[in-house]
Amino acid sequence: MAALLSSATATSYDVPKRSLDDQVHSADVVSIGVVVSLSKHDSRDPAAYGIAKVNIIKALKGDPGAAIDVVYRNGISEQDLDCCAVGKTYFLVLRRTHSGLYESVNGRYGVLDIGLSNSSTREATSWPGNPMKKLD
Repeated sequence: MAALLSSATATSYDVPKRSLDDQVHSADVVSIGVVVSLSKHDSRDPAAYGIAKVNIIKALKGDPGAAIDVVYRNGISEQDLDCCAVGKTYFLVLRRTHSGLYESVNGRYGVLDIGLSNSSTREATSWPGNPMKKLD
């Protein structure tokens, strides 16, 4: 019985992968952008403790402007994004929060690394200030 309860608890926060059509329909912004910096917090939202500054290369839906702040860590690991490395380019399906920050419409499935890098170094940043060597 305990095993059944703990397996139910372990999967209760799983983020289901939604179709791209559904994600785009619920998004305020769909764009391609490059991460230019990372910070640990933003005064507009104390629950956000990983913020990526993203320069917009191409807006496909909405009008995000030239740059936006995207929450990629928020205290709920299942909602954390599989991004953000400075210099990397991402396909972003986002909603604007009440604080003015942006977040994925579908957890880790709403922000995709599209394999382009503008970084001239061989390091990626997985957390502000903590460099991590890229694997070849």
